[in-house]
Amino acid sequence: ASPSKRPLQKFQFAMKTLTDMLDGFCIPEPFFSEMITVQVRHLMEAARNPELPMLDLQDVLSSLEGRISSRLLTSIRDTLHDYSQSESVVFPYDKITSLMDTHALSITKHTDRERFLLDTQNIISLIQRYRGGAHGLQRDVLVQHLTRYRDVEEKFSVGSFDKCLDTLREQNRDTLDTVVQCVMAHHKVAARNILVSSLLECIPRYQMEVTGELKAVLESLAELASPGTTRVALLARTTLIQALQPPYEAVYHRVQETLAEVDLSQQEALKELVVSPSPIFDVLVDCLFNANSRVARNALEVYIRRSYLAYKLTSLEVKDVHPKLKLVEFQFTLPSSHPNIVRRSMSGSSLKLSASSNLSLSSLEETFCSPLSSPQREQSSGALPHVGPLPHATIAQAVSSSKLKSTSDASVQSHPPHDLPLKGCDRTGVMAAFHTLKELK
Repeated sequence: ASPSKRPLQKFQFAMKTLTDMLDGFCIPEPFFSEMITVQVRHLMEAARNPELPMLDLQDVLSSLEGRISSRLLTSIRDTLHDYSQSESVVFPYDKITSLMDTHALSITKHTDRERFLLDTQNIISLIQRYRGGAHGLQRDVLVQHLTRYRDVEEKFSVGSFDKCLDTLREQNRDTLDTVVQCVMAHHKVAARNILVSSLLECIPRYQMEVTGELKAVLESLAELASPGTTRVALLARTTLIQALQPPYEAVYHRVQETLAEVDLSQQEALKELVVSPSPIFDVLVDCLFNANSRVARNALEVYIRRSYLAYKLTSLEVKDVHPKLKLVEFQFTLPSSHPNIVRRSMSGSSLKLSASSNLSLSSLEETFCSPLSSPQREQSSGALPHVGPLPHATIAQAVSSSKLKSTSDASVQSHPPHDLPLKGCDRTGVMAAFHTLKELK
């Protein structure tokens, strides 16, 4: 653990510890994984602390005591004091930079001005480091550690170890210490993979924006080809894919707005959602229970059309059975190559929850009467060999004979009555969407 609770010491200690681990100085398990968890958390927490820039700048100013103008030091410290007393979380970078520029312009001798700029280089670097705020600092330290890992492993990603070692020797004839450091770090690649994986998991956890240097280093990590770096390469590629996808809230609001704008006379506008290459089934499930009746009805239709995209839908109708229960009845045609077309026996057909104009709330309550331990979304869909309506007794008998609950689709299968024709490849299906089974009582 960090020897100090102050944000600056905690940040510096975590940075030094993780850097040493990436250089191959790794302790045995299970202590190594525990230390990684603690130090990565300390690093990210300290980077988000608004006091970190002020403490770091105070540390730098102490080292410059007597080397730069005391009046400038006093002005900068007064600015830091005002910042600490205010409720603002934005560090006064611009004001400190303005003070330094004004003082530099007041120096007449060229040599004195050059010396001042050289002495204050640490202050300028510090301001640039924290200018991006907490998120920018987190992203910068993450890029720094991922780059350190990549610079070593990309030297061993092509060819055998002996071949890579010979190439490394040829490139560093005069600096064999570099070769020894790289080999030592690569020897601990399994332990370093744990650390890098923990760092990569911080990207979605802290909602970092994958752009610029961070995106470039992730792309280079995803291209590592050595067997020892497969885990890191896969995780980096997964992180890139997730970063390219819009957040769930943005997709939900976009889909909801589209569903709310479409009425019965504009059904063609739903085609964009039906054929959209983006995964939106999770969004559609949430829209099924939207307070806006139009959104819920259109979500049912899009859900069915996307689910049966490989089939030819001949008709589709959404019915309001209850304020909290909607059904969608649809007819579709099986493709000519479908195996169910050649089946003529009664056992070859399936009956799932069927809907008709006589379907009542009491029959559904009778069917799904077993309580759930926690609220779940229940859906039922069905395929029938006959497009005509079924009597209520047939539905109740078929459903009560067998049932299956699921968080996504609930399918109920049974043998249909022998008087149902099995001609051609026409089928009828019904899907019901309701939030909890308690709403049926």
